Amino acid sequence: MTNKTDTLINASDFETIKLKIDLTNTTTQAEIRDGKRCYGSGQNKQQKGEKEENLQILIAEFRDDGLSLEIPTKTCAQNHTIMIKVSTLNTNPIISFTANLKVNSVEKISNDEDLIEARFIQKNEAHWKSIQDLYSHRQNEIRNFLNVVKGYESA
Repeated sequence: MTNKTDTLINASDFETIKLKIDLTNTTTQAEIRDGKRCYGSGQNKQQKGEKEENLQILIAEFRDDGLSLEIPTKTCAQNHTIMIKVSTLNTNPIISFTANLKVNSVEKISNDEDLIEARFIQKNEAHWKSIQDLYSHRQNEIRNFLNVVKGYESA
């Protein structure tokens, strides 16, 4: 016998959009790539005997003219130029987006993280729209699900 909740609740409905984000500070040539800090020609900074880094870059907010990003500390400073490469990991099709941005502000939010506000200098409009549409669609799915759960709409 099938439980009624099995047909109503699907675990994949609760999966977040997973992103791979690499960042290059084009002012200093420092990079955060694959969760590691690199300098110059892709050299990993990690010293012998040091704990391996697992650095993350998160999109905190989509803005009309740029992005707010949570990044590892000491990655960039105000007025630096950065390039980000964003790829979805769990969508079909995979969506990729590359952009150059100018850092407007850097705010320390913890010992290990900064929040930066950066505005676009250059981006592919079609790829940017694809990322925005993906997140907008996901927000609508969540809103609709919550309305059904609250009884505002029928399933």
